[in-house]
Amino acid sequence: MTWTYLFCLIAGGVLITLSIAGESDSIMDGDAATGIAEGGNPAVVFSTSFWSFSLAGFGLCGLLLQLFEETTASRFNLPIALLLGVSLGLCASLTLRVLARRDANTVVLSGDLIGLEAKVTLPLNERQRGFVETSVRGSLVRRAARSACGPLERGQNVVILRCEGNTLIVDAMDMVS
Repeated sequence: MTWTYLFCLIAGGVLITLSIAGESDSIMDGDAATGIAEGGNPAVVFSTSFWSFSLAGFGLCGLLLQLFEETTASRFNLPIALLLGVSLGLCASLTLRVLARRDANTVVLSGDLIGLEAKVTLPLNERQRGFVETSVRGSLVRRAARSACGPLERGQNVVILRCEGNTLIVDAMDMVS
């Protein structure tokens, strides 16, 4: 049984390594990808992540049980290793499926900027545009801006009041209160 556990551990490790290096769960054909990626719970059993983590978990658990029991022939080693391997495969596959469905939305719309604090990077006034920088959704955004009233100097903190086309209308922080 030791060779079986060792083979499964190595095979699972190779599959996990290959899935990290490239997307082994993705199928190039768009129609075929919807069967496993969008399928129900039985589809989990047919995914690469299930088999790779199951094999690795089964092999590692079997080898560790043999190592700590100091025997190669215990009647509980195989069922415990199988149970742990399948459980690990299901948990890993379902976790990866949930993480894959999360959408990362980093699109910043003009409406998202209204009310945010920004810093003037290029001086501006009512008639002349300058630039302001602000941080939104983890990204640093630099946009053209005009002042609502009075000149604003570089480094001054402002608040974004509204958007007119592609230009932000800002005002000094001390004037807003």
